[in-house]
Amino acid sequence: MTTWSKHHLNTLAKQGYLVPLHSVDLQQQASRKNQAWQHKLMNQAVSFLTEYDLLFRRLTQLLILQGYDFSNVHPHQTLKKLLLLLETNVYSNAELSHLVECRHNLKYGF
Repeated sequence: MTTWSKHHLNTLAKQGYLVPLHSVDLQQQASRKNQAWQHKLMNQAVSFLTEYDLLFRRLTQLLILQGYDFSNVHPHQTLKKLLLLLETNVYSNAELSHLVECRHNLKYGF
């Protein structure tokens, strides 16, 4: 399944936003870690933060299937970039920025 073009993913990796997973073993490790997080989140009460984090985990799984993972460099801004690249995206940059900002404010109590 191809969600994002190889060109876009390579560009984000060169900019430091994504990490290439060069082997099947690395992809499997990343997938197991992501699934563990997803399972943990699914057992939590429904909230904006939980739903946001589940969205993040679902997109992480799609990235892993294409041989990449989020780096530690602004992962939520990278999430926004990836959402904007989707052909079926219906949200503007401003709307997605607001979503990421709301998550940050809730998580850190602003």
